[in-house]
Amino acid sequence: MYHAPRSHKHYRHNANVMDYLVDDGATRHNDPSHLQVEAAGSTSNHYGVGWGCTQGSAGNESEFTDTLQSAVSNDILNGVTPSSFIWPAEKRRLRVRFLNGGDSDRETVTKLVNTHYNTIPMRLKFEFMRPDDFGPSDIRISFGTQSSSCLGREAEKNPNGPTLWLNMYRHIPGLAGSQRRLLRQADILHEVGHSLGMVHEHQHPDCPAVWNYGVIQAKTGWNCAQIYKNYDRSFVRDTKLFPYDPESIMHYPIAPEDTRDGMMFVPHASVLSDGDRSFLMSLYPDPYMPMLRESQRWIPEWEEEFRPVKRKSGRHKHKKSKRHDEPGMIKWILYTAG
Repeated sequence: MYHAPRSHKHYRHNANVMDYLVDDGATRHNDPSHLQVEAAGSTSNHYGVGWGCTQGSAGNESEFTDTLQSAVSNDILNGVTPSSFIWPAEKRRLRVRFLNGGDSDRETVTKLVNTHYNTIPMRLKFEFMRPDDFGPSDIRISFGTQSSSCLGREAEKNPNGPTLWLNMYRHIPGLAGSQRRLLRQADILHEVGHSLGMVHEHQHPDCPAVWNYGVIQAKTGWNCAQIYKNYDRSFVRDTKLFPYDPESIMHYPIAPEDTRDGMMFVPHASVLSDGDRSFLMSLYPDPYMPMLRESQRWIPEWEEEFRPVKRKSGRHKHKKSKRHDEPGMIKWILYTAG
C-alpha cells in the first residue's frame, strides 16, 4: 500500500488539473471476464473510445512496447515537480459537494463513504454538503459514464469544477442488479481512495505482474500515456511504501490474459482491505487516538466475533471472517494479539 509521491517528475509542463487525473473507468470494468459487456467484433470499449497509439494493432506486443517507450520519453518524463498530493496536517475534514445526480445516487455515495472511510480512526473525515450550502468545497462529484479522480490535493487546482467523476452503471445493458451495485460500490470506494492521495496498488514494485500491454490496450482503448500512467511501476516510484496488498481497493482486477505468463489472477475488490485502513491511519494519523504497540491494531466490530478461539487443548479453532459489503456504521475495536 502506498500513496502518491510528494514530488516526482512524471507530468507535463504547463500542467493543469487534467494532468493529475487517474483514468480508472475503462480498465477496471471493461474486462469481459468481470462484466461480459463487450460487443462482439467491436473496436472500442463500452464508452465508444477507439484503440490508442498502435492504430488497431494492439496484439503486436513489440510494436506497442516501442510506442509506449516513445510516449513515455517524449511526453510524460519531460515534467514538472508537483506539490504534495497529501492533504495538510491542519485539515481535519474534506467538504464534498455534488454537482449533479439524483437523491438516490447521492445517498449511495454518502452511505458508502460514511461506512467505509469515515469510520476509520484517522484524522481526515468527509463532510457532505447540503444542496443549499454554497460555501467552499474540497471535492466536487459529478456523475457520468466514467470513473476517475484527481489525486489528493490536486483537486485544489480546479476550485470550481468537478474533481471526482463516478459511473453508476445505469447505461450498461444486461447487468444484474447485484452486479451493478457491486461495480458501483467498487468504483466509489476506489475513486475516493484516489481523492485521499492513494495510488494504484498494482503499480507497487512488489506486484509480480508482467503486463501484456497489447491485451490491456485492446480492453481499455487507452493510448500509451494513459496505460503507462495507470499500470507502469516507474510512474509511482519515490512513494511511501507499505507491503504489497493484492486485496487493496486500489488494485485493478487482473485476468490471466492481462499478464504475459497468464498465471496471475486478482479478483475485483469492492471493500477496503485491512491494509487500506492501516495505511490511511498512518497517512492521516488522528492525534487523539492512542499510540498502538506493535501487537495492536484497530479492527472493525464485525470481525470481533470471528477472532480465533483457544480450546482447552491449546489448539485454535478459526472461523471465517465476514465481508462487509453493505452500507452501515462500523464500530472499531482495539485488538491486541497474544
